Amino acid sequence: MKTPPRYVSQLLALVLGGIGVAFVLLGALFTWMDLPVQGGGGWAFSAVGLVLLVGAGLCLVWYGWKKALCRRLREKGVKVEHVGCSVEKRVWINWNTRSFTNIPGENSPWVVRCSYLWNDKLYTVTSPLVWTQPAPIQYPVIYVDPKHPRRSCIDPDTLSLIL
Repeated sequence: MKTPPRYVSQLLALVLGGIGVAFVLLGALFTWMDLPVQGGGGWAFSAVGLVLLVGAGLCLVWYGWKKALCRRLREKGVKVEHVGCSVEKRVWINWNTRSFTNIPGENSPWVVRCSYLWNDKLYTVTSPLVWTQPAPIQYPVIYVDPKHPRRSCIDPDTLSLIL
């Protein structure tokens, strides 16, 4: 994956899938070579790997659902004005673009979290991961499903970025 992920579920699917494949391969190797494993058989590695692969599949389904929801809301949703926005950095996510990074959080994404009013109720929506620093003052376009106002999406193309 050359481009960094846009959603946390996409990143989780990548990590869980990679670990799951490694565990399945280790379990197959231990079972094929009939190597003794303390506390169980080599098949246990494959079982754990399969559970991790199922978790990765569920993350991919969640990612596809979220992406389709945002696409549908951009086409058929209602635009609403935001009440306030804040920019947050996700330092627990790191996507290394260089071989050596010495500043913690240097390659971490940002998200823009906005609040909006719908029928006198306040709702919050979070943008996808943004890998370029957003401007501190934001005026993004928010799309809402009028039947289910908790289903909302920030149009990432309308975010102001610091280049």
